Amino acid sequence: MNMVRSYTLALVLGLTFSMCGDVIEEDISGREVVLLSPADSAVLTMDTVSFWWEPVDGARSYEFHLVSPGFETASRVWMDSVTTSNLITMVLPTGAYEWEVSGFNAGYATQFFYRSFRIDTTASGSEIALQGQPEIISPTNGSLIIGKTAKLWWEKMPGATHYEVRLVSPSFSDLQELLLDTLTASNKMSVSLPEGSYEWELRGTNASYASDWVRQSFAVDSVQVLDISQETIGQLSPSQDVLIIGAGVDLWWEQVTGATAYHVKIASPNLANPQRVLLDTSISQNQLHKALPPGTYEWQVRGANARYQTGTASGTFRMDVAVDISGSTVKLSAPGDSLVTSMHDLTFWWEELAGAETYDFILVSPSFDHIELLVNEQELVSNKLQLNLDSGSYQWGVRAKNEAYVTPLSIRNLYINSK
Repeated sequence: MNMVRSYTLALVLGLTFSMCGDVIEEDISGREVVLLSPADSAVLTMDTVSFWWEPVDGARSYEFHLVSPGFETASRVWMDSVTTSNLITMVLPTGAYEWEVSGFNAGYATQFFYRSFRIDTTASGSEIALQGQPEIISPTNGSLIIGKTAKLWWEKMPGATHYEVRLVSPSFSDLQELLLDTLTASNKMSVSLPEGSYEWELRGTNASYASDWVRQSFAVDSVQVLDISQETIGQLSPSQDVLIIGAGVDLWWEQVTGATAYHVKIASPNLANPQRVLLDTSISQNQLHKALPPGTYEWQVRGANARYQTGTASGTFRMDVAVDISGSTVKLSAPGDSLVTSMHDLTFWWEELAGAETYDFILVSPSFDHIELLVNEQELVSNKLQLNLDSGSYQWGVRAKNEAYVTPLSIRNLYINSK
């Protein structure tokens, strides 16, 4: 039972207002501070006492008072302090005590809730001091429990008649829920728990002594989750320094067994010093299409599931837009069309086409409609080519290309006579 003492935190609130200024805070004046330990009117046989209470929604700090033997007849104030924690541990001598707690924020404070207890460390003579701490058998520290039941189990401790067990979520440093605070004579117990992260602690006790606390953590999941933290994504596309002509990029990567999602990020010009982040998302597929303007980009992907994530794989690429030259034709300059000549050393020449990156030159005999011999075929950056040819009938053609488009083949006839 929590008892109430009604007076306000005028000094504390005044200081808080002066520091915070005009801050609108939640009214918590009607809320209760639920005191957890020690129990009211408890008789403790150990000199180490942990004062523990549930966090109050909306409270930023707590004022804690501890006196002996009581507030009405206090002969000594052991503590008068403000703390942001909901747990205070002290070593105290034999005697009677009362303690109280109030939660407050910048505008409001709860009432004080108080309890009394007594410490009597007189040993019965049959009890022995407890050295060290209990040894936990299960669950092991940091382990994952599949299912809904956590089986807490530890080695029996010589001299211990009972064990004090506490279980919280997600941890004692970030306590959101107290799930278990009990004293048991057994060295094992089962607790039904939802999915989540947990921390628990226990110590052995007898009528006169208590051991040190031992604390460990574990997690609960209803389904098996593969540990993919050591996995890496293998192949991916585009990989490194790829030029992509068009208005969009198709990203693809190798799937990772056990991954249920993939986190994908695209930045320009790179991820280390991004000027723009074009994509930052998680998807379940192992591919996606993203429209992008011309520029330089770096992208990365990593796999993940409910508990783990893989290493990151990355690639770089450039986006550019090619000129559509498919409706243009290459203008051939020399030799003239249907030229008849006795010269065997000839220079083939054509006008450069705007937007073209290379040219395909093809020379056949006697014609493209009836090819008996492919005399010459090559891809050129320049617009000239010199060849030495035998006598005969020929057709030659040139077409222009870039990364996305190609022109039709421009064709001329050529006849070379013997001297």
